[in-house]
Amino acid sequence: MNDGSATGIEGQPVAAVYFAWGARLMPPDHTRGNGWIVLRAALLGALLTIGLAFPSAALLALVYRFPVPFAGYESGVAAVPHAMLAAAFYGVLGGFWLLGLAGSAAGMVIQRSAGRSGRRPFPMMCGVAAVIAFAATLSLSILDKVIGPW
Repeated sequence: MNDGSATGIEGQPVAAVYFAWGARLMPPDHTRGNGWIVLRAALLGALLTIGLAFPSAALLALVYRFPVPFAGYESGVAAVPHAMLAAAFYGVLGGFWLLGLAGSAAGMVIQRSAGRSGRRPFPMMCGVAAVIAFAATLSLSILDKVIGPW
């Protein structure tokens, strides 16, 4: 069934492989030796975790508080844009590296476990990335309660 168009996983057209979210984006690794699938899972885990840090910071600023550099803790609707810029500031100072490392490790573990169980790893990866991003931003929000005022 090859009409000259590019095919991807299991003979599906490439567009169907990469744009059908959840159905074919992250197939289980049935070969247990294909390092490209695990590498792609690590990259996707890192990008999801870094990307979800911004909505997590906005949510924390909306319902609790978030530290904004040179302004202190802010909360409420007016603090949401400041919190997102603060998340970018903290990310550039080293937070993106840490989130990327944690997200890629989680992506690799999830891909390996999904390969053994036959489950699709993408929904689980999204959930774990959201938890990691929320834990990182929550740790910034409560940092003064742990180490004292800063």
